[in-house]
Parts: sequence; structure tokens; C-alpha cells
Amino acid sequence: MRLTWKLALLIAIAVGAQWLLNRHGGDLDEARFAIRVYVAHLCGGTAADRDVMDLAVDLHNRQIVRTEQVAAARQAATRQLEWDEDAPRVNASHPVE
Repeated sequence: MRLTWKLALLIAIAVGAQWLLNRHGGDLDEARFAIRVYVAHLCGGTAADRDVMDLAVDLHNRQIVRTEQVAAARQAATRQLEWDEDAPRVNASHPVE
């Protein structure tokens, strides 16, 4: 029984972590970028360094991909909602002929 509870708790933690990463992935990505730029600055780098610029371009590309994924998911959900609204309503007590 303890093994079942431990497994259930492990699954709940994994699902929660995945939800947090999906929900706040952009914020975490931006925070990681800011920390890396700050560390580069502490090491004597500037914002115009090649490595910092590469990090910025990579961050921007990941943001574009995330935005496109969210837009595609919203568009699919809207399309599904429109299809659901257009579908005829079937009442079990009054079948459609």
C-alpha cells in the first residue's frame, strides 16, 4: 500500500512539475538568460559580445516557437468550439429523424 501511495505522489509531483514548466517556461527561460548575461558581465563581458548576442538570438527564437505553438493551440481550440456550436444538438428523448 505504501508503494502505491509513493507512486501516486511521484506521479503527482511529475505532473505538477510538467505543468509548471509548460505554464511558466518562458519566464524561466528569460530568467536563465538574464542570469547568464549577468555572469558574463561579472566576468568582464559586454552586451555586444558574440556569446551574449548568440544567447539573445537563441532566446528570441525559442520565444517565437512558443508563441507559434500557443497561437496554433488557440486556433485549434477555437475551430473545435465553432464546430461544436455548429453541430446539431441531439436530445435522447427526441431523436433526430
